[in-house]
Amino acid sequence: PYIVRQCVEEIERRGMEEVGIYRVSGVATDIQALKAAFDINNKDVSITMSEMDVNAIAGTLKLYFRELPEPLFTDELYPNFAEGIVLSDPVAKESCMLNLLLSLPEPNLV
Repeated sequence: PYIVRQCVEEIERRGMEEVGIYRVSGVATDIQALKAAFDINNKDVSITMSEMDVNAIAGTLKLYFRELPEPLFTDELYPNFAEGIVLSDPVAKESCMLNLLLSLPEPNLV
């Protein structure tokens, strides 16, 4: 989705050196303003983002994922992801995660 691509690109451009980029909250009014800009398909959203603190952009991305009607990692597969992520063997972990990702519904892979 456009919102994900734009937010990730801006975070990668400006936020990779930020400590706790996805833990530190952005200003709520900035997050809501950016969400509103995406909601109305504002063509100047990249200008809006360039003027915002990168934590607000990360907060907007997190808000998008929280508001999805269905989780990206389906309720059915979530326990398997939780089990796979704690595997100590890196090869087994990678294989498990890859198999789980490939078993997600098509819309969740895009």
